[in-house]
Amino acid sequence: MTRRRKLTDDQVRQIRSTHATYKHGRGYGALAQVYGVAASTIRDVVQYATYINVKSVTTKSKAQAVAPARASDQLTKIGFR
Repeated sequence: MTRRRKLTDDQVRQIRSTHATYKHGRGYGALAQVYGVAASTIRDVVQYATYINVKSVTTKSKAQAVAPARASDQLTKIGFR
């Protein structure tokens, strides 16, 4: 039995890039609140324990370029710097 995916590929890319811009060991809980998942899910995504097949994309579409700004706004609102 496979588990249902809770995050889209674009969300996984955004989580990884957002976490990479901040110090390690900080932010799993804040990112979890933004995406509505457990902190352990965020940790597994960042450490490539899950969503292994999702790779970074060097070229972004216009929609993908707008999404990070929105996620950053949400992180700032909850005190994630």
